[in-house]
Amino acid sequence: SYYEDGDYYMAGYYLGAFTQRFPYSAKAQEALFLSAMCSVNNSPEASLDQNDTELAINNLQQFIDTYPQSALVDSCNKIMDRLHLKLEKKDYDAVLLYSKTENYRAAVTSAISFVQDYPRSKNREEVMFILVKNAYYLALNSVDEKKKERIEQAMERYRTFVAEFPESTHDA
Repeated sequence: SYYEDGDYYMAGYYLGAFTQRFPYSAKAQEALFLSAMCSVNNSPEASLDQNDTELAINNLQQFIDTYPQSALVDSCNKIMDRLHLKLEKKDYDAVLLYSKTENYRAAVTSAISFVQDYPRSKNREEVMFILVKNAYYLALNSVDEKKKERIEQAMERYRTFVAEFPESTHDA
């Protein structure tokens, strides 16, 4: 009834407890799936804290690991893909925000993390450009003892960008 009422925290708790207490029940698979779906329903929009999204991904993976032959595995994988895109959007928005607010060090760090975490992202070119641009501005605004090293890093990032995206429309 909690699930039908939309109280997904309570529903998830009771469905999870059911699967722990009655692991051999005929309803254990359905209860575990619904418990995972409670986590999915609790996942907020991308601009908010994503702890519930990460929990939903873990719960879906637990379902897949527990019932790898289930007909619901494909649905779980599609839902997990959607949740991963939400996490990617959150990280992409952070890169854009740091760049827009001219927080060069944070923009460089978050862009590096984004590129490592999402190597196949459709936003990879733009994030790599932001990385180059912010690395350049970070180098220009550095103290003298760090300026030379940071200029070299910015130049290396530029060369990597040009090599990876020779047809880029960004003004690098």
